[in-house]
Amino acid sequence: MKKATEKEKEAMNATEWVDYYQACETELFNQPQLTIPKSIADTLDIAIKGLTEFEDYLWAVDEFDALVPYDKVEYFRKWSNEEMNAHALAVLYVTGKALGVDLVKVVEG
Repeated sequence: MKKATEKEKEAMNATEWVDYYQACETELFNQPQLTIPKSIADTLDIAIKGLTEFEDYLWAVDEFDALVPYDKVEYFRKWSNEEMNAHALAVLYVTGKALGVDLVKVVEG
């Protein structure tokens, strides 16, 4: 979708504004979804189990290696090394948990 210039926006009538707004909204919601494999999400859930304070979640994102269960460390490290932006995805997943929203979609894998 072509973004309207300021001059074009000024010239729009109400119907054109609605159409433009709906097109922008559609484009916004059709952005690629950030995803994390269910197995990694499950591992992170174990790592953050019992955390209740937001500050604890913030601490946890720097300590994933220490918090990940021993039998899952190699799997988590392998994923971290292979997945571009793995740490950022893990941080977003944990932050979403702390905030009570889904920032990262969990997918099979």
